Formats: sequence, structure tokens, C-alpha cells
Amino acid sequence: MYIKSLGCGLLLLLAGQAQAAWQFVPEDSQATARITDITDQGSQVHTHRLSNLEGSISDSGELVIPITLKQLDVVQNLGTLPPWLSDIGKKRLATVATQVDTAWLNSLNIGQSAQHTIALSQEDQRYTQTDHVALTITRTDANRFHVQTTSPVPIDTQAVMQEPNAQTVVSLLGYRKLGDTVPLSLDATLVQQ
Repeated sequence: MYIKSLGCGLLLLLAGQAQAAWQFVPEDSQATARITDITDQGSQVHTHRLSNLEGSISDSGELVIPITLKQLDVVQNLGTLPPWLSDIGKKRLATVATQVDTAWLNSLNIGQSAQHTIALSQEDQRYTQTDHVALTITRTDANRFHVQTTSPVPIDTQAVMQEPNAQTVVSLLGYRKLGDTVPLSLDATLVQQ
């Protein structure tokens, strides 16, 4: 999945405008990004989480994922943001969107898994980019599904740095220069309504 703002672009925070057929369980849904910070002393890899992913997939299969800074672990660890940063924490940094075939979910039996590749579009204030993402979907009970990326998705940090708030976020994280890509993984729980 390609999520660009802060690159920690971090994934599946579903909030569709149509009637929700499936909803992500925020406390069981997160994305993990491995960020390489390049310094004069060498490269260091840091792992960050985007937690409490929420939202929905509509009956027609529309998936829309808004990403906000306040979902990032380092921002959550700061507690209440100072007034001059509070709006940044609430601001939508990026929107990830795709169309999924809802038959993929409906056709799974309990305990059964399937792998599917989706074309995932990431939109922000400046452009839209599409990447292909392999997902593994497992039906864990009659109304519950486990969704995860089959392998980490590489996010292009040059694209991330084009975001209006990217430099602010990178500075908040204490990084000077990022590596070429940020591998991103998703681990989420989806419930049928």
C-alpha cells in the first residue's frame, strides 16, 4: 500500500462515505513503517506505528482511508500537542482509496484465507499515485476478518517529501534525511456490519 505523507504512510484507516458494510476495528488495526534515518554516523532503522485505523468498506466495495498525524506513535507518545501543532495532528495528511471486490470477503469460509492484489491509489493535495498491494485476507469467524499485507510495501520517500507537512513531520521525528523507501506493513481486523 502506498501512503505517502510522512511516508509512515501508514495504512488502512477506512472511512467511506457510502453505507458501511465492513468496518475496521481501531484497537486491532495498525500499520508499521520501517524508516531509515541517514546521518553523518551512518544509517539507523526505526520502526513506527500508525494505530487505531478505522473506517469502512461500502457495500459497493469502495475503500477510502484518511491518514492523520495523530495516529502516529511518536505523536501519541507526546500526549496533548501544543496549540500551534494541534491542528496539524488533526489534519488529513493523505487519503488512500481503492475499489475491492466484496465477493472476496463474502466467499471465504471460516478459517479460510485468500490472497488478492489491489490497485491502491493515494491522493493528497498535489497528486494521485497508484501502487499494487498484495493482501492476505482470513475469515476468523462469521463476521470477522484478518487483513494483512502479504509482504511490506515500499513507499517512495521522495514522493513523501513532496507533501506540504512532510518536513514538519520528519523534523518532529528527529530525522535529517530518509532512505529511499519506507517498507510499510498492515495488520488489521475487519468486521461485517
